[in-house]
Amino acid sequence: MLRDGTMAAVKVLSAESRQGIKEFLTEIKVIADIEHNNLVKLYGYCAEGNHRILVYGYLENNSLAQTLLGDGGHSNIQFSWPTRRKICQPT
Repeated sequence: MLRDGTMAAVKVLSAESRQGIKEFLTEIKVIADIEHNNLVKLYGYCAEGNHRILVYGYLENNSLAQTLLGDGGHSNIQFSWPTRRKICQPT
């Protein structure tokens, strides 16, 4: 939970990742600059020492990939293929 009451998801990246700090920060900049209704918002990150942490908007009920592609029936949300295509390739 963020200070303003917003629910957030925290992703801690592996310390064994071979991604360097420069690549990580470039990726953060790209993610932060993208605003789209179908993407979660990046609220913040940590890049201290070998710690790599991302703070995203919280999504309930599985991941987008599980929802779009299915994961053996664990998602309660069902989209038609044309809808999935529109989500992945907006005009």
